[in-house]
Amino acid sequence: MMKKILIISASALFILISGAFSQNLDNILKEHFKASGIDKMANIETQIISGKNIVTAMGMEMPFTITTARPNKIRVESSFQGSKIIQTFNGEKGWMLAPMMGNFEPTVLSETELKMLKSQGDMDGQLWDYKKKGNVVELLGEEVINGAPAYHLKITTAAGDIIHQYIDKASHQITKVSTKQVIGGAETEIENALSDYRMVKGISVAHSIATRMNDQTITTIKIDQVKFNEKVDDSLFDKPSL
Repeated sequence: MMKKILIISASALFILISGAFSQNLDNILKEHFKASGIDKMANIETQIISGKNIVTAMGMEMPFTITTARPNKIRVESSFQGSKIIQTFNGEKGWMLAPMMGNFEPTVLSETELKMLKSQGDMDGQLWDYKKKGNVVELLGEEVINGAPAYHLKITTAAGDIIHQYIDKASHQITKVSTKQVIGGAETEIENALSDYRMVKGISVAHSIATRMNDQTITTIKIDQVKFNEKVDDSLFDKPSL
């Protein structure tokens, strides 16, 4: 269970439709970037997010802190019943230290675990400068998310992962993200519902993220604080220790 939590998207007619969707996609992204204040992220070198992860099935709260630094360093630290769980990536290697899972010494992250951790370290997200990142973004149409119309975007990352994002038509914010991941040997769809957006130094940040699997809410992340450009020592991202 804890492992899952940690691991807690006729040719002429086609050309005409693709051209219209491409134009609409540019406009959709332009409005989204404007609403999110993403352009201000260019001046952000470090980001520290702290809050709590509410695990529904186990009826518990896990405090956490996520520290990221450009270009791609990240440290995720959470605690459970007085025991810390730490994941780090220093730009080259990644580790996990989780005594409660029997890992009393840092272990090297698997390829899948490392990929997931590195994706969290992208402070700008998959849409910003997506072409430079080697991502492909497609507009698949519109859907109703939580009673409100939203644009459905399909992102194929440079690594070949598929991510589906839904941008609310009114607020221009991302309200849902879905991916498929292999958990326990089975491919599982994971949905993240984003809400409670607040401005932090001109940047819009979702302060509530509910994760669903198999039509059940597994966890709900509540963000308490977001800090930008705090001084962070590079050693924080190296092999962790208790």
